Amino acid sequence: MTPLFCVILFVIFTYLIIGVFDIRQNIFVKSINSVGEGNICLTFDDGPDPIMTPKILEILNKHGIKGTFFLIGENVLSNQELVKQISNEGHSIGNHTYYHKATFSISCKKKITKEIKKTNQLLEQITSKKIIFFRPPFGITNPNINIALKKL
Repeated sequence: MTPLFCVILFVIFTYLIIGVFDIRQNIFVKSINSVGEGNICLTFDDGPDPIMTPKILEILNKHGIKGTFFLIGENVLSNQELVKQISNEGHSIGNHTYYHKATFSISCKKKITKEIKKTNQLLEQITSKKIIFFRPPFGITNPNINIALKKL
């Protein structure tokens, strides 16, 4: 291999690694990662949790603030009333996969698609609202996740 080829290969590899570990770069999946000046977005991951979620909702309600809750499907099953409460109080809900496993991003396209779809269907059944937001576990993304999201 020539030195130039090695440099090109290194640059491509670095670009792909950045795309996997920094979702904000929009390399594999388009992300919302900024808001207008003077605004912030409050997001909460890994719920709903029967202890913490009600406390968060109470604080948000007290101050008239809305947030986005990225929920895990298996947590949703045992906390459906909390999901309804989040939705009924005007907060946004996003999909944070069904199991939130570290191996999600290295799963095959079929498994990724199935897990996202299963969580969307569960959330839509409970809230009667279409789920349009998705956040991958640990912010790790790749082409297979992008393909699954485009399919869904």
